[in-house]
Amino acid sequence: MPSGARIRLKRSSESSGPRLELTPLIDVIFLILTFFLFSVTVMVRADVLGLDLPSTRSGAPAERTRALVLAVAADGSLRLDGEAVDPDAVGETVRRAIAAAEAEDVRPVLRVAVDERAPSGVLIGVVDALKGSGVERMQILGRPSDED
Repeated sequence: MPSGARIRLKRSSESSGPRLELTPLIDVIFLILTFFLFSVTVMVRADVLGLDLPSTRSGAPAERTRALVLAVAADGSLRLDGEAVDPDAVGETVRRAIAAAEAEDVRPVLRVAVDERAPSGVLIGVVDALKGSGVERMQILGRPSDED
């Protein structure tokens, strides 16, 4: 080494100790958040429709299966899985939806959710139209009674 040469030492501002990486932690948090958002969306399908279901003392909790929800609102309007349905074509529309689900190897259950304030004649007309279209299996939704 020449006599006039100096050795420069470079100091690093970073320590060589352990580091905490936040990127994987943030990824996991967003995945969990997404999972819960989708879960809540699926679990409260009947609540999203804005229906006041009548309370029942008999009956059993509904099974967890692929369900088609036919909602009868207080004003008598009909919705199948959130989409408006023509009351005159409700039987055929539901039959086609069931056939489409069965084509995908899914045995759907038709659940009819009727608002407490809906006219009873609408429910009778819907059930009659469904039976006339060959839909035999259906469940009518209610909420558990507060009284035991």
